[in-house]
Amino acid sequence: MIYQCYFVPEQKQELFNSTVYCGFGLEPEVNPCVTANCPELEDSSVRLALSEYAAFLYLWRNPPCDGDNWIGFTSYRQSAKTPFVFRSKQQVRRALWLHDAAGWGFRKVSRLRAEPWCGAAAQSEKAHPGIMKFLEILAAEFDFELPQRFFTDRYILYANYWVMRKTLFTRYMEWSWPKIRWCLEHRNDYDYLRDPLFEQANSFESSGSSGKTRNIGCVMERLFIVWYMDQNLKIRVLGPCPRV
Repeated sequence: MIYQCYFVPEQKQELFNSTVYCGFGLEPEVNPCVTANCPELEDSSVRLALSEYAAFLYLWRNPPCDGDNWIGFTSYRQSAKTPFVFRSKQQVRRALWLHDAAGWGFRKVSRLRAEPWCGAAAQSEKAHPGIMKFLEILAAEFDFELPQRFFTDRYILYANYWVMRKTLFTRYMEWSWPKIRWCLEHRNDYDYLRDPLFEQANSFESSGSSGKTRNIGCVMERLFIVWYMDQNLKIRVLGPCPRV
């Protein structure tokens, strides 16, 4: 199943009507079970910080019995970003044939520069000033390196527009969750996490919260890129060709 994340009841009307997709409410208002086996999500500031990763965490700890050997995620706003939509589960299986994952949320970054960085690193720093310094801190804390591809790849795939085999999803969560949990535990210790550099265009994502921890979601997105690059996953590109 591909889980289409949303926040408030009004957004349900934008969800796809397809057997491939299932709506996933990120707030108790639209999903009373969202905290099951996920006590972290009882804190509204944590839910805000994690955004779509809250769905990742829930479905990692509460594996779905849907009979699929793949799992994916997307947004209720997908139609505003790409015309691509799966029409059947068979189409998903074909997309993953000879591929580890498939994505429809790519962006071209080859021409971007933000000294001394380029590529995905430059895009990250331009969009969220201060994030590269924090990623370096996180890499030192957990003894991993930013792959060379993070500076040289022409395209990047964002963290919530993909489908992959469930075995890979488990591996991703085992790798990423300790780092995200550490960010949550230290969100008042680092300038990047403490100061809000990410502004949401939609008020629903900041209502009822100061929004001061939303930068963790930006870190999560880059960790996903770092992980699939480091794993050298074979990813199929779906939909229109990415552009700047």
